Amino acid sequence: MKAILFIDLDDTLFQTKRKNERGTIKATHHDDIKNISYMTKAQETFIDIFFSYPDLKIIPVTARNIDQYSRVFLSKHNRIDSYVTSFGTSVVLNGNIDKDWQDFIKQKYQTINLTGLLETVNKVVDNELFNITLSDNSHIVVKNKSKDIEIYQKQNEALKIDILNILDKNYLLHINSNYLSIIPHFIDKKSAVSYLIDKLSPDLTIGAGDSLSDYGFMSLCDYKIIPTNSQIEKMLLKNL
Repeated sequence: MKAILFIDLDDTLFQTKRKNERGTIKATHHDDIKNISYMTKAQETFIDIFFSYPDLKIIPVTARNIDQYSRVFLSKHNRIDSYVTSFGTSVVLNGNIDKDWQDFIKQKYQTINLTGLLETVNKVVDNELFNITLSDNSHIVVKNKSKDIEIYQKQNEALKIDILNILDKNYLLHINSNYLSIIPHFIDKKSAVSYLIDKLSPDLTIGAGDSLSDYGFMSLCDYKIIPTNSQIEKMLLKNL
């Protein structure tokens, strides 16, 4: 295989109007219009460039679960038959669930009690401010109900302290926008992408992503692409 583009979706390839009013090209579907995401002209051109190269395999790598991924119009594109969902929990390769990866992940989940942790987290979460769900039985998602950036950032920071106080070494806490995700330590996009690189042996790898949870898999790639004003860019500029 000549080349693979491993690409994050949300805030890399599209975003809601709340985050970027310049988005005009619908990229997802949802019953609530406020939750629909859009691409800007620049983002559309960006992905079209990669689609124009026939020897490039495009593999989305997303925190979205299977149902959420199916709402992305890109998931229906005839060029995309492989993807990674739920922070790396599930790998689909050439249209089929990768059984080796699935078996590996199942064994890992036997070492933790995710439903027990969900009950514990529920005790520190204010249900009037947050929704809490178990996403694809793979990780816990706490979503702030507020759409106001200043409000949800302040509330998320306060909740972050409470959650970290109850987490042990088996879990990581990832914060992005109005979401707090509690992820088993053995789940990450980097591990799934490393597995695919070893299995497919491409001549060239390109990683594209916006958040700190993306940087791990991007570090494995020959080239990295980072959007302007992204979480990664802000971290890099801060450390200059």
